Amino acid sequence: MSTTNTFTPQEAQSLVALCAILNGAVVGSPSPPPPQVTQPNAPSDWACIYNADKSHTFGIFNNTWQLWQNVSENQYAVVFQGTELFNIPEDLLFPLVRFELAAQVECLENTNSIKLQFPSAANAGAHAGFTYGALVMLPDVLFQLTQAIPPNGSTIFITGHSMGAAIATCATSILSEFVAQAKNFTFPLSVLFVWLSNISAWKTYVFAQPKPGNDYYSNEVNFNFSNNGLFYRTTQTLDWVPQTPLTLETLNDLNNPNPIGTEVKPWIDNHLPSLKSLLDKLEKEFTDDLQKIDAYLNTELKKELAVMVIAEEKVLDEMHPYLKSCINNFLDSITASVSIIPSLNYAASGTPVILQGDASVPTNPQDPNDFMWQHHAAQYYWLLSKHFNLPTNPAQQ
Repeated sequence: MSTTNTFTPQEAQSLVALCAILNGAVVGSPSPPPPQVTQPNAPSDWACIYNADKSHTFGIFNNTWQLWQNVSENQYAVVFQGTELFNIPEDLLFPLVRFELAAQVECLENTNSIKLQFPSAANAGAHAGFTYGALVMLPDVLFQLTQAIPPNGSTIFITGHSMGAAIATCATSILSEFVAQAKNFTFPLSVLFVWLSNISAWKTYVFAQPKPGNDYYSNEVNFNFSNNGLFYRTTQTLDWVPQTPLTLETLNDLNNPNPIGTEVKPWIDNHLPSLKSLLDKLEKEFTDDLQKIDAYLNTELKKELAVMVIAEEKVLDEMHPYLKSCINNFLDSITASVSIIPSLNYAASGTPVILQGDASVPTNPQDPNDFMWQHHAAQYYWLLSKHFNLPTNPAQQ
């Protein structure tokens, strides 16, 4: 079954099953749901071809991902891991940022420049934790895809549940920008990315997505992907995670010109001095905290780039000296920075697909302390299967 630019329930069901398998098998994840909501098996035509044992982890939060192949179709799935208890701070406690990277690759007298700004839209900001998760894994994603993609048209699905959904959102944007630039690379770098021309479609399905950025970033995602039928966000009505991070919209988040900033704010300043004082205090404390986080993020980013360089050098030891020299020059040319976007106006991204939660079983009947009960990927698998009347494939208990 080839993919189309529409929401395909069978595709969504297969991909959320892969998410449930990855999330449920990672040490430290919430325990699998009880028999009423059993873990699904992998669809019979899908096989994990990279990182099946979850031994490869990335960054300070031990993020991980898997590559799956549909053996009956020319399809691959990049599956990002969901939330573990120890990386909840990555989900909730980071601000909005814009990431910028520039580098050059010089080989055989040809120079290829890479300039990446994420998000790219004016005023857009992406959640720093989710951006970080995407950035530390994407080099490995690109490398593994170059090894796996066959010499004919392929479809790449990008997917994830929970934090993995937000990381998949950021990864979709970054990969799209990189692919657009890589298609203009000259020889010999173009040979490394010849697989890009063989990809017939990129399509993203995410489940239980926490809000990955502000409304400007949401508009960017929806304009670039949702409008083309290539990005779908599935949410169930009783899940609390898609309601996070908590959103606070201020006058500074509005487009200009607008009458609110020019009419309402002066009135507040003149007639509600206590409210003005409170807002001014909050703005100052918020700005001070952002400056501290900004310094921390840029420090951590440099550390991660250094780790990436060391890891690449281990691989380079087995390469031809000339190719090793080219890649070393590229690594040395990388400059990167993170800028804080002073906003808490988080918004969801992607075409919404809404599932009605089962209010008759609002909590885990076997574990009253399971605060993730309505959030489990297995819940999404069963609700989606029920809503679209799809056959199911539960794991053996």
